[in-house]
Amino acid sequence: MKKETLITTVVGIVLGFSTALIILFTTTEKKKVQEAKKVIQPKITTSPPSLKEEKRQQLTLSEPEDGLTTTTAKIKIKGQAEKQSMIIIQSPDFEKALKNETVDFAIDVPLILGENTIRVTTYNQKTTEEKTLKVYYFNEQ
Repeated sequence: MKKETLITTVVGIVLGFSTALIILFTTTEKKKVQEAKKVIQPKITTSPPSLKEEKRQQLTLSEPEDGLTTTTAKIKIKGQAEKQSMIIIQSPDFEKALKNETVDFAIDVPLILGENTIRVTTYNQKTTEEKTLKVYYFNEQ
């Protein structure tokens, strides 16, 4: 066997063992650190939801009914949403954003001939709610 082949074989074996030892010791150290973190971490307990959160007002639409057919060019949308929430009303020919100062709200929405898909969306600090209704407007002629 040549001298160079013997030297490269020995160097390869030594480097292989050293790499294996380094990997073995670093994974062992990582395991020790992870176990120490598990011991140190405090238990986190969750408290039951407060009564305020349970009594949150959801978006409800009282007028008009979904699928309403009308001969008037304007309808009034009435409903309830959480106080201080942002209400956005969108239809094919109308878009309005308002801040709900009280729980109840009402707004006039103009209609176009045919089907009007009206989307009412509320945004508050924690949630977003959306209701969609269809209103059909036809001329009396």
